[in-house]
Amino acid sequence: MTAADYLAHQTNRQLERLIEAVRAIPADRMNWSPTPGARSALNQLQEMATIGDAFPSPDPTKIEFTPEQYGAWVEDMASRTDIEALIDSLRDYTRRQIEAVRAVPTEKYLVPLENPFGADMKVIDGLTYHNWNMAYHEGQIRYIESLLKSGTV
Repeated sequence: MTAADYLAHQTNRQLERLIEAVRAIPADRMNWSPTPGARSALNQLQEMATIGDAFPSPDPTKIEFTPEQYGAWVEDMASRTDIEALIDSLRDYTRRQIEAVRAVPTEKYLVPLENPFGADMKVIDGLTYHNWNMAYHEGQIRYIESLLKSGTV
């Protein structure tokens, strides 16, 4: 198994775990958040499903976006509320991410990744970010699920 095969496998597994977490939230509670200013399960799914189209990066050695692009993305993201359509978009974005992982030779993994954050990142960091971000949001959504199941909210 190559590094790309492993990452593809893990990313697909994480995709399914995230979708399972989303589907565990009752439809009428998808927009609920635990505190004012906290993010709902819907908002987190919206991010994961739309970020790839908002900031496409055909060059694996660069992440580029402007504040204007970010603002347009936030507006577009908020307008998408159909859960199944968002899941379909998330599946498509994940497929494209896996294709990108498979297209980058391992010798490029440690090449510096240009990014607007000023972070010391390598290409491998960009290639693994989607998987990490899905895991992070799964945890956040599972927390919401646990609060809803506790009967205290």
